[in-house]
Amino acid sequence: AVRHALWAAAIAALLAAPIAGCLPGWSLDIIEPAAQVSHRMPAARPPAVGQPPVTVPSGTPAAALAKPSAADHHSAAAPATPVAPRAPRSAWPWLAIGVVLWALGAVVCLTRLLISHGRMCRIIKHASPCHDSAMLEDAAAVAGALGMASVPRLLIGGSAAPPVAAGLYRPCVMFPPAAAAWPAAARRAALHHEFGHLVRGDLFLHAAAQLACALHWPNPLAWRAAARLRLEAEHACDDLVLRAGGRATDYAAQLVALARACAAP
Repeated sequence: AVRHALWAAAIAALLAAPIAGCLPGWSLDIIEPAAQVSHRMPAARPPAVGQPPVTVPSGTPAAALAKPSAADHHSAAAPATPVAPRAPRSAWPWLAIGVVLWALGAVVCLTRLLISHGRMCRIIKHASPCHDSAMLEDAAAVAGALGMASVPRLLIGGSAAPPVAAGLYRPCVMFPPAAAAWPAAARRAALHHEFGHLVRGDLFLHAAAQLACALHWPNPLAWRAAARLRLEAEHACDDLVLRAGGRATDYAAQLVALARACAAP
């Protein structure tokens, strides 16, 4: 669960990076104390050798002191010849090409995500509600143990796919048709695992990870973070099953048996 939280923070940082790049910059005006400013001011230069010291009559106004003399004008260096600046090479064509390529990749990734979401919606639509009393009782007991406010919908799919939690707005857990014949311990372990995904909010986190991959599709580390997020979510839900009192060896045997029963192409 801790590793999953760290990968979720990485996904959140990926999503926040474009927003942070659009924020306006801040500037701070630091006002130094007068003592520090006077300390850093250069001291008055002594008169050059051979020149008499300059004496300022008392009562001379400050404007007269600040006004440059004719000798200062004559001693000033002649202005340098202006050099025409080189015209900078325009980077707009390459920037436009990069933006177009990034937009095409993002559209492809988002389209793939929408197609996957639509396929799952069709699978849920064609599934039938579960009417097995034993499964419904187990679901109510597991939901109460996890502190859920209500029992999620139990659906029976039309294929031998393994149990899956789905639905962002109306969450549900779908089981294969043979789930009613499973041993009670295996059925409760599967319910505990899938309900754990709903309690932990893994469905929303996985959707956010896919969105981050669409925004950062050229970055392989974004895809790596999304894959590790899914893997650690499964491990965290397995830990929920074990903390509920199940033995690790029994649970591992149940997972192997489930993988063999649902080994469809």
